[in-house]
Amino acid sequence: MNNKKITIVFALIVIIGIIVILTAGFNVEMMTKEHKQVQLDLTKEFNISDIKEITKDVFNGQTVEIQKVEIYEKQVAISTEEITDEQKTNLITKINEKYQTEINADSTEVITVPRQKLMDILTPYISAFVITTILVVLYVMVKYRRISPLKAAVQVVLGVVMLELLVISLLAITRIPVGKNLVSIIFVTYAIGTVGMTSMLENKLQKMKAEEESKNKKKKAK
Repeated sequence: MNNKKITIVFALIVIIGIIVILTAGFNVEMMTKEHKQVQLDLTKEFNISDIKEITKDVFNGQTVEIQKVEIYEKQVAISTEEITDEQKTNLITKINEKYQTEINADSTEVITVPRQKLMDILTPYISAFVITTILVVLYVMVKYRRISPLKAAVQVVLGVVMLELLVISLLAITRIPVGKNLVSIIFVTYAIGTVGMTSMLENKLQKMKAEEESKNKKKKAK
């Protein structure tokens, strides 16, 4: 596949991705959406695997997240899209049977956890991205000044931005669930893009040096 075809495919993916984001948005993880949560104090240590088995039976087919929320690991938070009164009662009954606890279903509250915006997740990391980008730009401008400081900086920044756009577009198109994992995805993509662009610059620099050495040898031979 030549560069022209690659550019066309890239442009199509990004355009489709932008359309999907604007119309349907990302497919966000359950914990990022507005969801229900119930916290239960078991007063004793428990195994996440046991709680999972109980929630599979109670919340049949629903996505469920289970977390230990106390330093002594005796309290569990169970989150899912919806928790009906019947499900809450069934859940507590099974947990009481499993752990010989006396949790009261009537006094246990189901809370609504509000939706978390993806931008709110990314905001704390923006300054780190900006500082890292500045350092990378300064590095390539010095390291590859023989190629052209400006061209080297532009190539790295554009390369990383294009790769990020491609990955974000693919996430939107394929409907892969995103949430807090989006930070890791962006960081990994950023690292891959930076390494890839600097490797290309390094190859170009080595090629320039080889050509210069070849010219110098020819001059000496004359």
